[in-house]
Parts: sequence; C-alpha cells; structure tokens
Amino acid sequence: MSTTVAPDLEFIRSLKTFGGENLKSCYQCATCSVVCPISTDDRPFPRPEMIHAQWGMKDKLLSDPLVWVCHNCRDCSSYCPRGAKPGELLAAVRDYSITHFAWPRGFARLFNDAKYLPLLFAIPVIVLFVSLGIEGHLHIPEGKIVYSKLFPIHLVEYLYIPVTFFGFIAGLMGMRRYWTAISAHRAGETPHRTMVEAAILTGKEILSHTQFRKCSVEGKRYFGHLPMFYGFLGAFATTTMVTLYYYLFGRLTPLPLYDPVKILGNVSAVLLLYGCFRLIARRKEEEPEERNNLPSSYFDWLFLGLLTAVAVTGTLTELTRLSGAAGIAYPTYFIHLSLIFMLLGYMPYSKFAHLFYRTAAMVHEKMYAQEEAAVVLPAPPELPPVEVEEEEEEEVAAPAAAGVGAPAATSPLGGGGSPLGGGGAPPSMFGGSKIGGGAPPTSSLGGGSKIGGGAPPTSPLGGGGGIGGTPPPAPGGGSKIGGSPPPAGGSTIGGSPPPPAGGSKIGGSPPPPPGGSKIGGSPPPPAPGGSKIGGTPPPPAPGGSKIGGTPPAPPRPMFGGVTPKPPAPPAPPAEEEAKEE
Repeated sequence: MSTTVAPDLEFIRSLKTFGGENLKSCYQCATCSVVCPISTDDRPFPRPEMIHAQWGMKDKLLSDPLVWVCHNCRDCSSYCPRGAKPGELLAAVRDYSITHFAWPRGFARLFNDAKYLPLLFAIPVIVLFVSLGIEGHLHIPEGKIVYSKLFPIHLVEYLYIPVTFFGFIAGLMGMRRYWTAISAHRAGETPHRTMVEAAILTGKEILSHTQFRKCSVEGKRYFGHLPMFYGFLGAFATTTMVTLYYYLFGRLTPLPLYDPVKILGNVSAVLLLYGCFRLIARRKEEEPEERNNLPSSYFDWLFLGLLTAVAVTGTLTELTRLSGAAGIAYPTYFIHLSLIFMLLGYMPYSKFAHLFYRTAAMVHEKMYAQEEAAVVLPAPPELPPVEVEEEEEEEVAAPAAAGVGAPAATSPLGGGGSPLGGGGAPPSMFGGSKIGGGAPPTSSLGGGSKIGGGAPPTSPLGGGGGIGGTPPPAPGGGSKIGGSPPPAGGSTIGGSPPPPAGGSKIGGSPPPPPGGSKIGGSPPPPAPGGSKIGGTPPPPAPGGSKIGGTPPAPPRPMFGGVTPKPPAPPAPPAEEEAKEE
C-alpha cells in the first residue's frame, strides 16, 4: 500500500524555531528507542516521531499521544550518537501543539516571541489600574497594612474569578481539540479501560511523579518539579480557603501566623520557591558533557519565570507587611496581582497548558493500553534423589617378603584391588611402587620401580623398572600390566611375555636378558639395571636409566646426600620367609 507524503515545510521551520534545529541529523540508529523508558517493543519511541518530523508530517506528530506522555527526561538526547537531540525536538512539538490546539489560536501566537512580552504584561497592569481608578484607590492607604484597603475583596473577586474561569475554559477547549486528534489516531481500536478508571490511574501517577523517577539523565528534575507541583497546589488551596473563611465565617485577612490556613500558605510558598529555583539552577547547570546541557527556548523560560516571579512577590508581600514598609508592600502587592493575572489568564497559551494536554494524553494511553499480565514461571522439575553407594575397602595384609605380590589396603591407587594392578603396599617411605607396586627391599631409598614395579634387588637403585604388574620372584624383577606375571622380571603391557631376565616390556618386543626396562621395542644392553624408554641402549653402568637415548650419568647422591650403592645380586629368601609363604 503506497503512502503519499506531503511535507509541511512551514511546520519543519517552526520546529526548528522552538528548539528542534538538529532534527535533520537523525540517521535512524534507534538508540533513542532503546534508552527511552516509555518505549516498548510494539511501539518504539521516539524513532518514528523523528521520521515524521524530518518529513514534515504534522498531522502524524500532533495526533501522537506519546509526544505528550514523554516527560522530557532527555535520555535519548544524551545517548544520541549524532546529536539530533530527540528530546528537544519532542519539546518543540509540544510547544507547537499548544499553539495549534489553543482557543483562540491567534492569541496564542503572542507567547512564541519575546517581543510580545511587554504587551502581555501591560494587559493586566492596565486592567488593574483602571479598576483601582474606578474604586478611587489610586493611592497608598494609611495606617496598618491591610491589602484589602487597596484592593477590596469584591474587586479581587470581580477580576480574578472571570480570569481564572476563562483560563480553564480555554484550556479545556484546547484539550477537547487535542482529544479529538489523538482519538482519530486510534480509530478502530477498542479501549481496555473506562475513562474513569484511566483518570484514576493517571491521577495517582501525577501525584507520585512516577515518570520523573524513571529518568536517568534528568533525574534531578524530580526533586525540583515535585515540590513546585505541591507548592502550587498548596497556594491554590490557601486562596480557596481564605475565600471560604470570608463568606462562611466572615473572617478577613491578614490571618494570624498560627492559623492553619496561614501555615499552609507559608509552607506552600517555601515549596514553590525551592522547586522553582532548583529547576532554574538545573537549566543553568553546565554538564561535563555538552550534550547533557539542558537547552531552553523562550517558551520554556516564560512559564518558569512567571511562576517564580509569582512565588517571590507573594513572599515579599508578607515580609514587607510584617515589617510595616507600606511604601514597598502595596506596590509589591500590585505587581503580585498582575503576575497572577498573567499566570491564570494565560494558562492555555503558555507551557502551563501541559496541565491539560499531558493529562489528556496519559488518560488516553491508559484507556487503550493492555493490562500487563503477570508472568508465572514454571516450577523447576523435581529430580530423583541420587543414591551414592559407598564401596567398602578390603583390608589385605601386606606381603611378608619382597617378591610377593600381595595387595595392600593402604595404597590409594595400587594396593590390593587397585584398578591399575600391581603388588602390595611398600613397607618403607620411598620404596616400592607408588601405583600398584610390589614390596621394595629394606633400603630407605628403595630399589625397584616407582610405578607398578615388582620387588627390586637389594640394591637401593638396582633392579628393573616396572609399570603396573605383579612383582616376579626373580632378581631384578619387573612388573606387568595387562597380562600374567612374567617368569623372570620385566613387565609386559599388551600380552607378550618378556624374556627370562630383567627389564620390562611395553608393546610386545622382548627385551634383552638382565636388567633395564624397555618401552618402545628396542633391546637394551645386557648390563643389569638401567631402563630404556625410546630405543637407544644405555651404557653398561649398573643402576642407571636412560630416557630418550642419552646415556645417564654415574650414580650420585640422592634424597639428602645418600650415595647409592652398585647393584648386587639378590639374596635368596630365608627359610622362615619361605615357610610364611
């Protein structure tokens, strides 16, 4: 379906005048929609609004309720990589919409240019002067300072009730126009709430300032806008209660300082002053990053400055009255009434109109917004209990003599029942096999293999090396992993029987007669002792070993300076040991 776009160039120029001069810098990266707290997956905001502004689609923007739901937290402007400042553009759209929907529209244009400010201030001044002239009060009263001497109560009522009424009626007329536009934006959709329900939710949100607390960059505005809001409500309530005091109880002003209504008025003045000055300070604040500085147009400053002036002159009227300075008090009171006239009478045309438009947008959004369904996560599956079976370790007596492959219970990897096979537990600290080895001789440094070897000869370093097997009874015996015990020393991994003398075999090729071990297949030399891993025969020196083909050095002191002795033939077992076997 094709869409015809008719850009409104005058609308684009107006947005630039109101503060959206960087709108053409946007290149639709969607960073603004990612960081915006009111953006959702189905309604990304404000990325589409940036397109509508660039293309001059005025009707699209002015009928979009999200433009007024936005509270100008400026997270989008702070994170924008192009400096397009979506927050400032949306503020410009809101300012334009106030003029567009205002009633009467022609009068609203006076608030968009500073050159009309003297005229706007002159209107209430002239009205008040004429009224005082009619009353004959164009002079400072004598005696105790009572402001009703200058402006009688009936005169204040005759002037300000119609002015306030006009401000609210004109504001409601503009809000009605705006409501019609945003309703056309949602034509065909069915609301999920009634207007009353949506209005109640909106009222709670406004009173708590929930949206302001979601801002990160402009989170400080919460601490300025909230006291200003309640300060204004308190001042309005004070004025209403003073009127009721007069008509219901006949009480005249000034009220004593301890009166509850007077206390409410003073507290409200303090809150209003604090909020206004805090917001002004925020606008003047220089951030380390220039993009976080808050730009303000004349339209923004007009309302904030007017509200601040009302708070300041109202406070001065009380202070000057208490001080007795009549020459300052009455002129200050005249200025104060002129500013109130501007604040209430110009309400639909200044930024004060956000009271109508933002409220209407929030109510409209809550009517059509779907209720958030509670997400119920499934319960985690119940896993069956895991039963851990404890294996009982069998205690097996240590072998009584070297050469007997009795397993030992104390060996974690090699004693009796070890998965790596091998002989019994060694009787000494360093002797025998650490993994499944057989019993070593009585030497403190042990002969035999450290890994699975059988019983070595009596020499501390002599005998064959073995990995895993049962120690053979023959001198210089080895160990065996994978097969039956060899007849005379040596070990085998793979099943091939070793030769009758010494050495070990891993791989199947038989080693030479006495001594040494073989891993890889090449036969070692006939000299006893020494092991071979890699294929090159070691030298005939007894007790040495060779790993990689280089002949080992002669025996040297080990483990604390004990010099090993040359290998000697094993002694035959004693008769008593034979009997025990």
